[in-house]
Amino acid sequence: HNMDDDNALKEFAGSAIDACLYELTSLSLKIHARPELAYEEVYAHDILADYLEVKGFEVSRSYLGLQTSFCARYSLSSSSSSSSSATTPTPTIAILCEYDALPGIGHACGHNLIAVAGIAAGIGLKAAIKKLGRGTVLVMGTPAEEAGGGKIDLIRLGAFQHVDAALMVHPSQHHCVYPRVLAMQELKVEFHGRNSHASAAPWDGVNALDAVVAAYTSISNLRQQIKMTDRIHGVITDGGVKPNIIPSHSSAYYYIRSRNPKDLKLLQERVFKCFQAAALATGCTMTHEWVDKPYWDVATNTIMAELYSDNILRLGVVLPGVDEQQSFVLGSTDMGNVSYVVPTIHPWYKINSEEGNHTEAFTKASSTKESHDVTWLASKAMCFTGVDLLVNKDGVMDKVKEEFMRVHGPVQDSIIQSM
Repeated sequence: HNMDDDNALKEFAGSAIDACLYELTSLSLKIHARPELAYEEVYAHDILADYLEVKGFEVSRSYLGLQTSFCARYSLSSSSSSSSSATTPTPTIAILCEYDALPGIGHACGHNLIAVAGIAAGIGLKAAIKKLGRGTVLVMGTPAEEAGGGKIDLIRLGAFQHVDAALMVHPSQHHCVYPRVLAMQELKVEFHGRNSHASAAPWDGVNALDAVVAAYTSISNLRQQIKMTDRIHGVITDGGVKPNIIPSHSSAYYYIRSRNPKDLKLLQERVFKCFQAAALATGCTMTHEWVDKPYWDVATNTIMAELYSDNILRLGVVLPGVDEQQSFVLGSTDMGNVSYVVPTIHPWYKINSEEGNHTEAFTKASSTKESHDVTWLASKAMCFTGVDLLVNKDGVMDKVKEEFMRVHGPVQDSIIQSM
């Protein structure tokens, strides 16, 4: 086996991507112009699934019953050419796409770019598989990353059971193959007290505003005692109606983040106690909701990350040093949960935006030609990493799995239940 074969395979895959760039850009801009919220991405689902079908993939729409999810598959097995059953099983590579937008500001996280980056990589891998004669690529449409956690739904539905590696790239203000993405849980709390006239009979009231302010202050005090990798941020969503009425109702909405699910659980307990104590101190009753499913941290597979870094460097992208990459703390994503059930990378790539993700400036940047050009580089790096895994040169796919087993152990049902 020689290096030239791999490079020829990558060039072949790269040309297949190049041939589709005009169509892919058009798909991206259509999605950008018609932003849809989590679980409502009907238009994006339809045009992406249609396109993949035209490109010769076998497409399952509303995959596993999830309305705006799809899975496009292309597979060849080497065993068909020989009677021997000893042929090594070839890996199944999943390339993930996101396409939901944010309320009010549209595609401020560039998911239109993520969608076409995934499709481009899928087209490249399909070409490589055809030439190689073996392998499986899945292009998986994963809805609702901004709210709800579509990838967690898919994990629970068994979408990743026979997947050997999962890859997705994401636009950002940095090139970063080892992102520090925190685990996260949302919490909504309401306090119920009793109205009274604030001047005539304040002693008859039970002040729900006092409760939410006490909780807010306790949590602010807690921040001094938490780890560097912990984050707690929240807003008071209801603080009463009129100054002369003791508020009978108040509410708050918090995000709690930490470096992994274990630390997150501990931090959740500490934050929750601040709310309970506030209820007790003020005589209010309290109701709460742990919103959606927890997002877990991204546990980057370092073998895959090295392959991707090598591939993107060859495409002319200069990466910061690994230490610097690991110092960028980013938001949270349900891709983290995927990284606990299958070897995963989730590289970020730099587009020119005045401001970071989730801003109007980023929405604008997500539609420019320059942003699409760098998206194709990240997409090719992702595709070529898939080629490396399919070829399994020097047993690299085996090393990826070994690392995953060392870090996570076999994937138990209990892990999936706890998501």
